[in-house]
Formats: sequence, structure tokens, C-alpha cells
Amino acid sequence: MSDNDRLYKLEKQVRVLKRLLYSMIAIVVLVVASGFYEGVVTADIIKARVIEAKDFHIIGEDGKEFVRIGISEDARDGHITTYNKEGEKLIYLGTKERGSGFLKIYNGKGSRIYDSERGARGIRSLIP
Repeated sequence: MSDNDRLYKLEKQVRVLKRLLYSMIAIVVLVVASGFYEGVVTADIIKARVIEAKDFHIIGEDGKEFVRIGISEDARDGHITTYNKEGEKLIYLGTKERGSGFLKIYNGKGSRIYDSERGARGIRSLIP
């Protein structure tokens, strides 16, 4: 192998290593910049005093809904609903048109066991 061939190979290796180095620097800059941007956005959200939305859904890792907080279609009444891991309703708490509230409790199998408007079904009232 001649000196020229050896020199050509070394120059080629240097070019490849330079490209690799520049690529790594660009990746590090992008990662740092994206982390900084996320921090700025997160800080703005934490500073917010009011979060406005029509519905909030708390979803488990499996994608199932566990809690829903929202308003009615006509935006007059609010409600909170909790669900078990099978997706069955457990507690339904809300307001009605005239401003009164209600509480409904379910057994996790679809049957209502307490309704504050009608009293308990098969059990004594939860409120003495």
C-alpha cells in the first residue's frame, strides 16, 4: 500500500468522524432545546390560576376512563362521575336545573344502590 493510499484512507476516516461529531452535536443541541422549551411551557401551565375546559377525563394506563368531570350539553349543570376498572359507573354526583344537587351510588355492576332523590334501595339511607 502506497503512502498516497494510506493518506487517502486517513482523510476519508477524518471526514466520516467529522460528520459523526457534527451530527452528535446537532442531536445534543436539539435535545437540550426541546427540554428547555418543554420547561417553559410547563412553567406557564403551573402559573395558570384557571384552567378552562368543558370536560376533564382521567384515563388509566390501559386507556379506560376512571373519572369524568364535566358540564351538561346546555352548560347549566355540572357533574362528576367515577368508574371502576370494568368501566361501570360507581358514583354520579351533580347539580340539577334548579340548583339542587344529587348523588347516585352504583354497585359496580350497573345497579343503582342509592339515589339521594329517592333514598336507598334495599339499604338504609346513607345520610341520617
